[in-house]
Amino acid sequence: MVKCPECGFENPEESNYCFECGNKVTTDSNEPIKKMNSVWFIITILFPIVGIIGGIYYWKKGYKNAPELLMLSIFIAALYSLRL
Repeated sequence: MVKCPECGFENPEESNYCFECGNKVTTDSNEPIKKMNSVWFIITILFPIVGIIGGIYYWKKGYKNAPELLMLSIFIAALYSLRL
C-alpha cells in the first residue's frame, strides 16, 4: 500500500493518483530508477567525448597507433549513442 502524502489515504501499490483526494502518488521504488537513468545518461555522454578527445590528442602528438585509437573511440561513441 502507498500512503498519500497529502491526505494519508492508503492506496494500492499500482496507483498513480490518490483515490481519496486525487493527489499524485509516487512510490519510493521509482526514485532510484530515475537516478540510475541520469547516471547512465552522464556516462554515455562523458565517456565517448573523453575517448574522442583522447584519440585526437594522441593523433596530434604523433603516436603510431593514434588513427586506430581514434577510430575505436568513434566506434565506441556510436555504440554508446545507440544505447540511449
